[in-house]
Amino acid sequence: MNDAWFSPKDINFSREQMMWLIRNLGELLDGDWPANPWGSSYTDIPSIGGGSKEARFVKPCQFAAEVEVRLKRTGLEGKLLMAELNGGDVPYEQLSKESRNALNYISGWRRRRQSYREFKMQREYRK
Repeated sequence: MNDAWFSPKDINFSREQMMWLIRNLGELLDGDWPANPWGSSYTDIPSIGGGSKEARFVKPCQFAAEVEVRLKRTGLEGKLLMAELNGGDVPYEQLSKESRNALNYISGWRRRRQSYREFKMQREYRK
């Protein structure tokens, strides 16, 4: 079982983090950040002073929206990636080729400017 956990400030949309976000997408869409498996999480710490000016559900919903937008750009292969990741704790190496392509496309600090089709053609050309 993968015990990975990330706080919102740690997210930079790496492959591992994208897999974690997809596995926890339902919880994020509900406006909740997944609980830290090692005990307390960033939501358990009482705020001192000014605190955040946004509601507690805002960050989870923002991350969920970003993941959904990126997945939508991959079409059917993004849906396959979601199905494979939600089917269990599958490591990257055991994902199908299509799911790995989709995951590589959606990973990274910023969204890609090139289309998913162009991304796949570029990867095929490099082989």
